[in-house]
Amino acid sequence: MQQMSDLNREEKDAVGTAALARLCAPLPAGSQWRQALRQVIALGIKAVELLPGWVQGLPERDGIADMAAKLIQLGIRPAIADLPADPPLGSAALPPALATLARWGVGAVLLPPEPEGMDDADRPRYYRQLAGMASDANVTLLLQNRASGWPEDGASLGGLLAAVNQSSLGACFDPAAFVARKRHPFLSEFLPGPLKRYIHCLRLRDALFEDGSEVAPGHGNAELQELVSALEARGYRGWYCLALPAGQPYAAGLAQAQQAAAAIMAML
Repeated sequence: MQQMSDLNREEKDAVGTAALARLCAPLPAGSQWRQALRQVIALGIKAVELLPGWVQGLPERDGIADMAAKLIQLGIRPAIADLPADPPLGSAALPPALATLARWGVGAVLLPPEPEGMDDADRPRYYRQLAGMASDANVTLLLQNRASGWPEDGASLGGLLAAVNQSSLGACFDPAAFVARKRHPFLSEFLPGPLKRYIHCLRLRDALFEDGSEVAPGHGNAELQELVSALEARGYRGWYCLALPAGQPYAAGLAQAQQAAAAIMAML
């Protein structure tokens, strides 16, 4: 009996270790990116999310190639790249930008909020076209739930992804954004419906129902422990994206975010 208990504990530890290996740190653009990257390396994090400033101006912008080469040299994977919202990439610039990101080794690209005023009937066709561009570039586009605007809930996002039904279009699940809408991320948004089948990225953000204010992961109403446990039980191999506390220097904020993530993974 003790041997069985020890084996179960070892299996759980292995799950937690594997989940920690899929942490993804935000990498800001601008003059401080090298300093930020040093902190990522110091914490043993092996993947980064390229924030929107990196993608602005692609494919013409060529200085970013130095950053991509540096990441490859250091064994850091540029797992996700965020497309800018203001101004957004035009339809003509998107395919070559996706191709450039794919050459860097980026596997997933986060879409900005959709254009205002989109009709529900037009939405599947719009995202099916984007998914086709992503498939041609060999990347996956990610749709993220947000505190305002579409999608209002997990059912809307999951329904759209099921309607499009393309492997090149998936979801980035932001629990704190659901909390801001007074919704239970796990019980009402994850468990029912098809959304859980399309998640490629879980943001480790937490918030309070009272006012939507963000708090340290595990200290709010985002049900992060339940979400991580359920995803791992389903054989999840996607990313856990760290979020830096507001107002904190990058180094201190990233270390705090990693510690909070480790505490969650230790409970698996």
